[in-house]
Amino acid sequence: MFGPAATQHATPGSYPGYFQATFERGLRREDAHHNPYLQHVLLGAYRPEDRPAYLRAEAPLPVPLVEDSLPAVPDLGRFDVVSLSNIFDWSDDTLVSEWATLLSREARPGCAVLLRQLNNQRDLRRF
Repeated sequence: MFGPAATQHATPGSYPGYFQATFERGLRREDAHHNPYLQHVLLGAYRPEDRPAYLRAEAPLPVPLVEDSLPAVPDLGRFDVVSLSNIFDWSDDTLVSEWATLLSREARPGCAVLLRQLNNQRDLRRF
């Protein structure tokens, strides 16, 4: 699913333990039976009453999906949220710095930038 660059910051062989600990932590919660993400993985589907809001919507949500490299996205200032997933897990510091600069210059004030780090302890706040 991912090439070597995607896991370059993880200790070799650490993913099984990471995911095991994450699932165990989720399963120990009192509300685990209502966790739609655990349901998706363990049951293969969401229980109707616990589906995420975007799946309960009666009509498609007016959310534009833009799939491209960040510098190629026109008019970044039009977004309230920019989700970069875990792209920085396999990006070098130069790219992270360039994209952080681009976002600070072009994103709307107050825009939320969502990042995800998958078993990666690199400090991205410094950018």
